[in-house]
Amino acid sequence: GSRRCWTGSNDDIPKGAVGEVVGWNSSSKNIRVKFPKGTWAIKASELITPEAQAERAACEQAGHPVGSRRCWTGSNDDIPKGAVGEVVGWNSSSADIRVKFPKGTWRFDASKLITPDEAQGLFAKGSIVRHRSRDKIGIISFGPDSDKDFKVTFDDGSESTYVKADGLVVAPFQKGDYVYHVATKRYGVIVYGPDSDEEYKVQYYDDTTKSGYLKGSAFRGSFFAVGEKVKVRDGDDGTWSKGVVTQTGRKPKVQKDGWDSAHTWDQVCPL
Repeated sequence: GSRRCWTGSNDDIPKGAVGEVVGWNSSSKNIRVKFPKGTWAIKASELITPEAQAERAACEQAGHPVGSRRCWTGSNDDIPKGAVGEVVGWNSSSADIRVKFPKGTWRFDASKLITPDEAQGLFAKGSIVRHRSRDKIGIISFGPDSDKDFKVTFDDGSESTYVKADGLVVAPFQKGDYVYHVATKRYGVIVYGPDSDEEYKVQYYDDTTKSGYLKGSAFRGSFFAVGEKVKVRDGDDGTWSKGVVTQTGRKPKVQKDGWDSAHTWDQVCPL
């Protein structure tokens, strides 16, 4: 007799439809729920209360669906800059989004939450992206504006209409990214790509030679943890110096041994 909603949807059970639990299906070990268009057996894990469904709808309308990964634009001792949490619900009394981080769950204004890609500054003018609906590689040429809209310019010179961040996919790697080439077991930096075939070229650190055309699957992102000891240099002929990572991301900051401040570098490599 309890009222439940299905977390999925189809033509017979639209999103938000409320049904009544009428029994148990012993053969499939699912719950039988009667909806306006019929009765179906549904997994217990896929049934939620109407109140929980309302929370999901509110989160989705705010642009942060339940289960999505989000970062806070601020930071404190509990939520350091760049920390990634999971959207778990909606707080109706304060109209805030509830996000679970490693150290706890807190409420946030929807405008203060961004995707992990946005947190790393990947959705910005000059970023290389794939436009989902047009399935083409291009460069962000506009945005984000106050509505968080972007435009993308493609190789043929055409420009997209306004598109939200969820309509774009950041290329796996961008020019200037530090990477590890799995096949050769060498570290380097992306110096070309992705092109229309989503291929790249990498310049290796050990001898400054460049690779041929390679797919993104040939690399692993060379990300570093805060506190990790690395070596850095500027330019191909620069002298390698040891230091420690103070800020993570695609462009980590490293404080060189003996220096009082941290900086980004042309090349960063594990010791």
